[in-house]
Amino acid sequence: MNKLDEFEILIDNSPWLICRHSPDGTFEFVNKGSVRVLGYEPSELIGTNPYDFFHPADQTAIEEESHAPALEGEQTLMSEYRFRKKDGSYVWLRTYTEPVLNQKGEVQSLVTSSMDISEDINIRRALERKDQLLEEAGNLSAMGAWEFDLETQEIRWTRGVFKVHEMEHGEPPDFETLMSFYKNPAPLSEAIERAISTGEPYNLVMPFTSVKGRDKWLKTIGKPVSVGGQVVKLIGVVQDITEEFEIQSKNREMIQSLEAQKQKLKNLNHILSHNLRSPVANLEILIEILESSGLNQTQAETLRHLKFTSQNIRHTLSDLMEAVQLIQIKDNSKEAVNIRKVLDQVTIGLKAKIEATNAHLKTDFSAWKEIEYPKVYLESILLNMISNALKYSKAGVKPEILIRTSKKGKKKVLEVHDQGIGMDLVKDGEKLFAMGKRLTDQAEGRGVGLFFTKEQIENMGGKIEVESNLGKGSVFRVIF
Repeated sequence: MNKLDEFEILIDNSPWLICRHSPDGTFEFVNKGSVRVLGYEPSELIGTNPYDFFHPADQTAIEEESHAPALEGEQTLMSEYRFRKKDGSYVWLRTYTEPVLNQKGEVQSLVTSSMDISEDINIRRALERKDQLLEEAGNLSAMGAWEFDLETQEIRWTRGVFKVHEMEHGEPPDFETLMSFYKNPAPLSEAIERAISTGEPYNLVMPFTSVKGRDKWLKTIGKPVSVGGQVVKLIGVVQDITEEFEIQSKNREMIQSLEAQKQKLKNLNHILSHNLRSPVANLEILIEILESSGLNQTQAETLRHLKFTSQNIRHTLSDLMEAVQLIQIKDNSKEAVNIRKVLDQVTIGLKAKIEATNAHLKTDFSAWKEIEYPKVYLESILLNMISNALKYSKAGVKPEILIRTSKKGKKKVLEVHDQGIGMDLVKDGEKLFAMGKRLTDQAEGRGVGLFFTKEQIENMGGKIEVESNLGKGSVFRVIF
């Protein structure tokens, strides 16, 4: 075997596709790599022009970036493109082109060496898609990732980090410049030093000023990466949390303000229950004593007005105390409450009124029997609505009251139906839930029960609705 034969064997067994072309590109020689890479026998390609096999979208780039410069004598040109295989599919090739010159320095042929890079292209595209997703996620969350190589001191940023810093995409600043963006960089510098020396990660929220001079709040998270027990680099993310931080700050201020108001309400409740209620009670006792002391007609009339005034003061104090207590239990926690058990408790308190009116209470709890709700609120709601149904029943007619559960979409509903005197909602609807407003003098009352009921329901995110007609009764619906 001579050296030429040995060379041909080496060429044919090369994993590369090796070809010789005429200046116009026509295949003049093709090694057996064509079978492995393209599925063609060498004889099927010799005499053909590769432009007939190039993907149409790649032909112009091949000619301008590789073929034409090679004909001008440029050496070792690299191009990546798609080539149609024998089965009709396309394979990605990376080709290196070398011009072969004659003695006059003219290009007499071209030699190409090509390899299949389809898998590399797929990996590259997958990485590009991931990078794109990461960038989009970073844009949506105002977040970016970074890497700090301790050996080379090189800092690498994703586009998201540049955006957080309000910098044009390019080279990240050096470490010293980076620290200057933070109003108080000491905690971050110390955290980085600990991460390098001990491998401890960090998670900090820092005040920050962007390149454009905008004040921000940044969350910066860093994690050390070790090789052989030695920290070699830090990786992490930064996130602009300015909006979130400001909302939290406002919420904290609001909570502090609410706590202060709550304390004032407690003080007010103490004043109402001790400093004012006792003197009013004493005044009513003195009036009772004076009533039995033999007053003349003028004195008795004056005392009657004084008694009426003291009773109004006592009622007003009671209303104020009830209002304060309502506000104080506004944050009452929810619990699993059985509607039947709550109703039983309420009817015990109303037993005398129920017996006095000979009322009949019916129930239908088939829609739901239990609800997550403050028990004290549910008791108060049922107490007020049933008490009103008893209070405003028709004279001489046995009250029939139906308490039932239902649903409105996904929301639970509690209904109280009565056959009482009803009301004209067109005329009196606006006054129904107003503080201190009464629609009839049929029964005693101060016009606060429904006001408190509505407040309790709305405090828990619900609403109350009413249907009523004069002489035909009413239906109250609580939508939880």
